Amino acid sequence: MKEAQIVALARQKLASNCDPAFREFVKPFIRTPLKIVGVRIPILHNIAKEIARTDAEGYLKERPDQAFEETVLRGLVIAYAKSDNTWRLNALKAFIPRVQDWAACDVVCAALKPLRKEREAFLAFLEPYLCSESEFEARFAVVSLMDHFLTPEYIGTVFAKIKKVNDAPYYVMMGKAWLIATALRKFPRETVEFLKKAKLSEETKKAALRKIRDSRAVMPEVKRICEVILKPEETL
Repeated sequence: MKEAQIVALARQKLASNCDPAFREFVKPFIRTPLKIVGVRIPILHNIAKEIARTDAEGYLKERPDQAFEETVLRGLVIAYAKSDNTWRLNALKAFIPRVQDWAACDVVCAALKPLRKEREAFLAFLEPYLCSESEFEARFAVVSLMDHFLTPEYIGTVFAKIKKVNDAPYYVMMGKAWLIATALRKFPRETVEFLKKAKLSEETKKAALRKIRDSRAVMPEVKRICEVILKPEETL
């Protein structure tokens, strides 16, 4: 199928699955510079799977994304394409600079499960993005660590990696706090030890503590320990 055809077909499917009420609901939260069509995420996954089966290469050809959903589709097609992980990482290299909001970042990161088969290559790929000055490139790396590396073999590596991440950009800081709260559910002892030694910004501490308090999966006694460790520093 020609590139123009696969793109036109995808846009037709986005238009036919538009939910105006959903679009108005998500607009204040996503804050993307692109327009929002208003297509729910499960439907985007289904469209991406169909594109991946039909012509992934054609869909990923260089062109401006006209909508938030097109950026998401681009990332999901990379995740679902029947290609090897070397191809997938090369495709991600072109994709990541396109990410302009937290939602596209997080949806695509979660879908990259095929890369778990080659975690070392994925980890090496993410390394430069952890130190990126681009807010969403750094968030992409942090959320990918959270989604795919919170395992017994890699938990220590994850904590070592996020120490170097700049806490200042808001969406990076929130991603880091989310990772910490998620790690605490899976590895409470290791995460508590990390928090005792980590030099986190006050904003990251506050955000992590909010997420920990809200989690039903964290034991009350662990929450109490984190309350002490993450309490705000007293100011004169």
